[in-house]
This record gives sequence, C-alpha cells and structure tokens, in this order.
Amino acid sequence: MKRSVFLQSQMFIGLIVLSALILATFGSANASTTQISDPPSDQVAIKLKPGVAIGAILTRYNATLLGTITETNLYFLQLPAGQTAGQVLPGLNADPDLFYAEPNYYSDGSPGGGAILFRAHMAPLAEAILFRAHTDQLTPSGQPDQWAWDKIRLADAQKISTGQGIVVAVLDTGLAADHPLVRSSILAGYDFVGMKNAIYDTGNNLDDDNDGLVDEDFGHGTHVSGIILTGAPGVQIMPIRVLNSDGVGTYWEVAAGIRFAVDHGADIINMSLSAPRLTPSLIEALNYAASRGVIVIAAAGTGVGPNYPAGHAAQPFVVGVGATDQNDGIAWFSGGLAADTDIFAPGVDIYSAFPYDNFALGSGTSMSAPMVSAEAALLMSRYPDWSPAQVIERIFEKTLPVQNASVGRVDLSSALNTGIGVSYTVGDNGTTNDGNIKPHIRLINNTPENIPLSELKIRYWYTIDTDQMQTFHCDYALFGCANLTGAFTRLPGDSPNKTATSDTFVEVGFTGNAENLPGGGQGDMYLRINKNDWSDYNEVNDYAYNGNLTTFAPWKNITVYRNGALIAGLEPIATNTTMPPPNPTLTQTSGPPMPTYTVTTVPATATRTNTPVPSPTATSAPATATQTKTPNPSPTATFTRTSTPALPTATRTSTPVPATNTKTSTPQAATPTAQAGITSVKLQYKANSTASNSPSISPHLMLFNTGSAGIPLTEIKIRYWFTVDGDKPQSYWCDYAGLGCGNITSQFVYLATPRAGADHYLEIGFTSGAGVLAPGANTGQVQGRFSKNDWSAYTQTGDHSFDPLKTQFADWAKITVYRNGILIWGIEP
Repeated sequence: MKRSVFLQSQMFIGLIVLSALILATFGSANASTTQISDPPSDQVAIKLKPGVAIGAILTRYNATLLGTITETNLYFLQLPAGQTAGQVLPGLNADPDLFYAEPNYYSDGSPGGGAILFRAHMAPLAEAILFRAHTDQLTPSGQPDQWAWDKIRLADAQKISTGQGIVVAVLDTGLAADHPLVRSSILAGYDFVGMKNAIYDTGNNLDDDNDGLVDEDFGHGTHVSGIILTGAPGVQIMPIRVLNSDGVGTYWEVAAGIRFAVDHGADIINMSLSAPRLTPSLIEALNYAASRGVIVIAAAGTGVGPNYPAGHAAQPFVVGVGATDQNDGIAWFSGGLAADTDIFAPGVDIYSAFPYDNFALGSGTSMSAPMVSAEAALLMSRYPDWSPAQVIERIFEKTLPVQNASVGRVDLSSALNTGIGVSYTVGDNGTTNDGNIKPHIRLINNTPENIPLSELKIRYWYTIDTDQMQTFHCDYALFGCANLTGAFTRLPGDSPNKTATSDTFVEVGFTGNAENLPGGGQGDMYLRINKNDWSDYNEVNDYAYNGNLTTFAPWKNITVYRNGALIAGLEPIATNTTMPPPNPTLTQTSGPPMPTYTVTTVPATATRTNTPVPSPTATSAPATATQTKTPNPSPTATFTRTSTPALPTATRTSTPVPATNTKTSTPQAATPTAQAGITSVKLQYKANSTASNSPSISPHLMLFNTGSAGIPLTEIKIRYWFTVDGDKPQSYWCDYAGLGCGNITSQFVYLATPRAGADHYLEIGFTSGAGVLAPGANTGQVQGRFSKNDWSAYTQTGDHSFDPLKTQFADWAKITVYRNGILIWGIEP
C-alpha cells in the first residue's frame, strides 16, 4: 500500500486498495493529491432482526433491493428518488425491526460531509515501475530480480511444501484468467461490483472515481494472485471482484465477498485493501470468517492507522502486513506501523503477473500481503492438523528483525522447518489382544535438508506382558525392507522411561543402502512384531499405541533420534533426559538378495535389563528363491519366502518374483513397432530412487486403460530399459502392488546389441489373477525394485527409462508397453 494521500476536508477519503502500482507518467517522488466526486448517497445497508421480512422493510421505505447476504440478514438497498442516506438513516436506526443501518459509503464526519470507500491512492516513486496500460509491452528484458523470494528463503520452504490443496480467495479487482502463471489454478469466483459470475481483471477506459486517472488499478488483482502462486504454486485461487478497475469498492461488496469466500471453501482470504472505518457489516463478515477457521491476510494501511481490516485488533484471525525493502527497512510507503502491522514482508519491486500474458514490477503492502498468504498456505498444506491459530502463531514466531520496528519480517524457510516428524496409524485396528503388534509409521522430513537415514533411529514403546523372545518383521517400507533393522530393548528397573505403559521398546534403524530422506520427503513403514511363542500382547496399556488413529496422524509417543539425540516425540513420562543408545540385541537377517524383512530376536530373561542375554549365533541365509523360518512354538504359523507375504497383509508386501532371481541371457529378437491406432493405454512413472549411483533401481509404475474396452492384463508387458553396469545376476522384488504382488511377473532380458541407454530391460507382466483392466481404470501402483545379486551399484544416469526429475507420478514414454507383443505405448531406445 502506498503513502496516504490526504484529501482536503471537503473531499472524500478513499477506502484504500493497497497498491503502489506506479505510472511512468509521474516524474516526481512526491505524493500527489487526487480528488474524487461525491459517491452516490442514496444507498444503505441494513441488518434485520430475526423473523422480519425484507419485503415489509422495502414497502415501508419504498426502497429497492440491490443485494443480499441472507445468512446474516444483511441487505443492500437503493432508496427512492429524492431521498438520501443522510435523510433516512436516523429513522432506519430507530426502527425496532433493524439491528442497524449504515450508508454504503461511510461518512467520515468531516465538515462539509465526506465518505469512505475502497479505492486506490496512486503515488509516484523516483523510478518508473512497469505498471502501465495493457497495450504496453510489460515483460522486462533479461532475468527479473527475485530478491524478495531469496530474502525470505522461498526455495527452501518449497522443498517442504507447495501449498497443495489450499484455497486462497483474493478479494481484489479480479483476475486475468488466461495468464500462464495462474490459468491452471483458478476456482469459480464472483464479481460483486457487477453482480455477475465474471471474475476478469479488465479496465473500462473510464475515470469511474473522477480523480483524473483512468483504470489506475487495472491488473492489481492479477499481480496479487501471481505473487501467491509464485510462493505457493499448489494452491487454488478463488478470484472475488470487490474493486473496480480504478481500485474503488464499497463496504457492501467487501462484506459480501468475505462471506462468499468462506461459504465456498476458502482457507485463506487475501485482502490487499484497507479502510479507515470498521463498520458493523465489516466486523460481522470478519467474525464470520474467523468462526469458520478462515484466516484473513490484509495489507497494512497508509496512514497512522488504524486502517481496516488490518487494524482489527479484536480479531486474532486477521493478520496485518507491512512492507519492507531490500535492506529490511520499512518501505517508505508502508504506514500504519504498530496500529496495522502484525508482521512485515518484502513489498518493493515485486515481480509478478500482469494482464494479459505479461509480467510487471509492483511496490506496496498490496504486494507484501500475498507473500504472507502464500506462507500461510504452505503451512496449512504441510501441517493439516494445525489450527488457524497455530498457523498464525508460527508465522509470527519465525521472523527476522526489521529496522526500527517491534515486529519482524517473514522467513518462510524457518517457518516451514519443523524438523523430523512421525505420523502413525494402528495396523491392526480392533485387535488389541493378540499375538502381533502392527505399527504403521510414517517418517516425515519437515526440513529442506537431505538427511541420511542411517543417522536415524525410531523407537516404539510398549509393554511386553510376558517374558519371551521376540521377532521383528517389515511387511512394507518405502525405503525397502532390506534397508531396515530392528532391535528390542528391555528397560531396567531404574530407567526413567520405564512406566506402567513402557517396559520395552523396539528400535528401528536403517542401513547405508537406505540412502537419504529427502528434504520435504516422507516414507511409510508397515511393521510387525510378535513373541516367539505367539502369546498375546495387551496393546491398550502401551505407551506408543493409539487405537483412535485409524489413519495416519502425528503422534508424539513414537520417538526419533539422530545420531543418538532425541529429535522428535516424547519419551515415556516426558522426561528431558535422552537415553544413550542401548546396546543392540542380537540381530538375525535374511540376507541381502531376499530382503523381505529383518528378524531380530531377544531371548527371554528373568530380569529386565539393557544387556542382551546370550542367544544363538545369528546366521545369514544364502540368496535363494525361497527361505523358511519357523518360530518355536508355532504349530500353525510358518514364515515362508514365496510370492505372498509372511503373514496375510492384503497387498502390501516385499515379495521376490521367482522368475527374476537369475538373469535371462536370451538375445532379444527384433523389436516390434507400434501399430497405427493402438493407443489404448498410457503409463505413469515415479523414480523412487533418484541417486545417480545406487545398489538398487526402484521404478514405481501405474498403467492406465484410456480406451473404451477392457484389457486382459495377461496380454500386457511393461519394459524398463537400463544399463546393467557389470555382468551379474539380478533379482527383482515387488514391494507393493494394487493388484497384489502375487499377480506380478518379471524377467530380465539381455540385449545382444546394446542400444543408447540400455543393454538390458526388465519386463513386468501379470498373471491371470490380475484380471481385466476396465476402461478408464488403472492398475494402482506397482512399487518394485531390482538389484544385482552382489549388490554392486548401478549408474542410473543415462539409462533410457530413468528420469530423476519424476518424483511424482507422470506420463513417461521411455518405459514401453506391449499388448500381445505389439508396442502400444512409449519409445524404445
């Protein structure tokens, strides 16, 4: 928002659109005085008491209905010819059927009258900024200065969140809906200026406010929306037009716009505008937003304040935003200060969208407010369990100093960085007394840092109930079950962590092959433990158990350690003492080539201690297609490595596909080419492992039927093309498949004549149990990985089918699909 233009007492003080959109025609850095004519004085807003019919009021005052906010009994009336608001208001406010009446343009009480309305005061800067008429070419040459985003460390914040799923309503001049920055992120809005569904940011070539300037705020809403989407590209913008192209709006339009935004699903409302009066209708609208958990981000005023809604101190869900410059000083146009400003954000020379396909620089608190709206969206998306109050508190907590100010400037990276987090869901809901504990754990990296998983340990705290040796299983892990370790620890009697709900913990760790948990990344682990005599656990009294969490949710009673230091969660009895890493118990593993689970055994002991009791020597089974381990005693349950998981776990498995344990060296025959017209499928791919050098390759795949007829999946083959980088036998594992890993087949094929980026391909197929892929359906994810049997590394860089940029599922033509031997999707090397 720009420096206030103080009008003479006989003029109107504009209710300000917070913009410093600078016209090149101004040559001075001094603020200029503008004049506006009297707005219409024959419109009023009234609030009815319950049970009063609006028809009776219209008849009583011979008025016409212009607009309605039905839910709050607020009505916008046109008075009959010859009557003014000044004449009628005393009678309206004395009417027992009304709570209140107010002019649509609020009188400021100055000599000679006056009014307040939403409008833009234009003030020149010493330099010309590229906001001009839409006929000019506005795209600057060269690379624009993105100093503001660097200042608030947006790049780091966006490694953690992009604002996905959050709706931001922009109450402004509308939106250039076809602009490339915004056109894919628009929800339906409304135009309360024209009372129609159009939301376009357009000029009318008229001087609507008679200030000598035409369309001075054309493009304002587009620029504001572009800033939000630059900061939080995953959000959806709901454009609500409450200001005309001269930047003028009314209290009625703004109050109605707030109500519309809330009722149509907005999570955040951005208001780059202000007014020097706080009317009952505006208070009601802001309170309504707060009651529905909607945060309002408002640009700070230009005068000493308070200016509203930024200065509405009684409503904590309204955040007022001032502007700072490149040196973290208060921008010269940012007024209001303490009265209006809860926080600062950059607001000088901010590069953003401008109609129609252009970009421009703008300065003002109008540009600062959307940066905070973007920050709020990033937080709400990443931490959906946070309340609006917690989001606002986090924004206020994570700031850097501003010169000569008592509040700070936003720092997006530190706001988003909440460290490592854990979410949990109970894996055996409803079975609290049985032979298994099945925690499903999601490890979340809420930092921009890539964290080596080998540095992390996770502890699940519980009571063992009877003294028995125990076994740890991994049924599924995004990181690969082969890369998980498990160790049990019994707590001694003097341990500060031993309570009625915790006398044991299982500690889950990671091997070096697990690589990194990327910044902003997360991974699920489906774990299971049992006693070797299959006696029951009573989970109800376990510290880490929560039967109410039937879907993933943050859970503080599972703890995480990095290099031995507690970094997430609360240990039992919530002590501040961090236990030293315990001596691990004896670990028994199944051998790397067949890494379905890691088995850890803790022998029975008469006393509870951190020292493991001697137990039989662990052995590593050789790499075979089938491996069996039978717990003792267990007359009915055995662990057999087959194409099904050790115990029934629906489709989440870590299943080796039998045909892939040795490399198929058959030279490839002539490759078929695609037949014209056969394009009934598409394939999407995600690179689960993006490391250039890795001991395993982990393509995640989804096949879609885009045709109009069902496809028997037994007719389909998928080929992933790669270089083996060393002549070794290879194995493939299906970690998870929506169709069931038992319905996945695979083979490796050696190319007698290598091609660019490939000397092998992995061919994935389906058994008859996979059924028919219906029109419009997809197979669900097929999460697999393969490795050489000596675990030597592949160099993925340069492989035909590898794309490290595909960290989310997307169409990918370099993985090919065949139906009955005919290429129907993709490009071979």
